[in-house]
Amino acid sequence: ERLATENPAKYSGELAATYNNMGNLYSNLGQYDKAEKYYSGALEIYERLATENPAKYSGELAATYNNMGNLYSNLGQYDKAEKYYSGALEIYERLATENPAKYSGELATTYYNMGNLYRNLGQYDKAEEYYLRALEIRERFATENPEKYSEDLAMTYNNMGVLYKELNQYGKAEKCYSGALEIYERFATENPAKYSEGLAVACNNMGSLYRNLGQYDKAEEYYLRALEIREYLAKENPEKYNERLVMTICNLGLLSLINEKIEKGCELLGRAYELYKENGEKQEAAEICELLVKAYMQSGDEENAKKFAQEAERLRKELNEKK
Repeated sequence: ERLATENPAKYSGELAATYNNMGNLYSNLGQYDKAEKYYSGALEIYERLATENPAKYSGELAATYNNMGNLYSNLGQYDKAEKYYSGALEIYERLATENPAKYSGELATTYYNMGNLYRNLGQYDKAEEYYLRALEIRERFATENPEKYSEDLAMTYNNMGVLYKELNQYGKAEKCYSGALEIYERFATENPAKYSEGLAVACNNMGSLYRNLGQYDKAEEYYLRALEIREYLAKENPEKYNERLVMTICNLGLLSLINEKIEKGCELLGRAYELYKENGEKQEAAEICELLVKAYMQSGDEENAKKFAQEAERLRKELNEKK
């Protein structure tokens, strides 16, 4: 900051890059107020520099717009997110035309971000349009350089699968989820530390899809695969993966209840309850208790139904006292 004040022509770009890095750091930490402050500082400088020297600074400006879009998307401020993503898109489309080798990847990322934004807004036609644009680039890039671009392609397949599942277009969802699964299976074998969670996500999504289709055996198969991976990951890093592990246990428990495997469903949901209780997540623990009450009543086990009803009431009371 001192050097940029003394010699702005020489050091303003470096200061903007530092602000951007600080914004990334605080965004990753979930400290969004600080992230916004630093991104805004970077943006102010890059907008000026890109006006003076567009050839040198337009790419950095577009990257900062993208970062601001991600920030506001995480905050649920979608109007602001759209504004900044659109700013990035306008620049990257021009740069990718002039230098496709350098900027097509960033353009695909912006298309992907726009797809996520419009899916969150329920504007599914626009979401599909932007996902397909991202997919076209990423499929080409992953063919040319699979090591570098396959994960981006898998993420695109995955989110397109989510979109089509929300639209009840299950055939398209299955195709996209299968594309993501194939990539993660291949890369998780070579690099499990990096790709195992992606594989677990893909398996979990396939499980949810087949559950919706009433293909419960297939759903169970994929949920069990996700569970195996997440049990291992949670053992290695419980702080990071326990929440995802519990989600998979809940999915399996609910599937068992739907499939009239009441005893197994209660066992799994009981395990989820214990994990939520250990983590101090009273809201989630209360919801599981209420599911267990219904399940035990259905099976005629009034003793356990009463036990979990009392526990749910206790948790709800504690939650209400905090309000």
